[in-house]
Amino acid sequence: MSFPRLAILGFFFLLTASGGFAQQKVLDSLLVLESDLTKQDSHAVMVYIGISNAYQNLKVENSLKYALKAVDASRNLKDPRLLSLSLAGKGTAHYLLLQYDEALESYREALRLTLGLDDKRLIARNYNNIGLVYASIADHPKALEYYLKALQFNEALENVPGIINNLGNI
Repeated sequence: MSFPRLAILGFFFLLTASGGFAQQKVLDSLLVLESDLTKQDSHAVMVYIGISNAYQNLKVENSLKYALKAVDASRNLKDPRLLSLSLAGKGTAHYLLLQYDEALESYREALRLTLGLDDKRLIARNYNNIGLVYASIADHPKALEYYLKALQFNEALENVPGIINNLGNI
């Protein structure tokens, strides 16, 4: 990942953790970056993902709109990692909109891609997200199944925050 993309993502994740005011500032910065985009490359996908994430706590409908832009752009680039990240963002937007079938569809496609990439951290995240959807529709045995799969990957990675999150979900 190039430095500008890494810096944008780091900036986004750092500030969104600070609350709504910071989220709006990050969103504004990302929207400026979007206005400067000249082509649909991996940088554009990362900007769309960042905007989608920033909108999750502000205006979920816009989160979905930008997640769809990220999905379209990453499909055109034929980049499975970017597509998996975009689909996970789309899944989260659907989840927040209580559109559980669509969320499951997006998370499952993201999981399929991450399994193919053997990206254990993203595999764990997708399993956990699928578990969250099943918990939301009160299918607790299925939720537990997916939480345990996520936990298995997080334990193998020694990903303590992921382990804590999985155990809290269980």
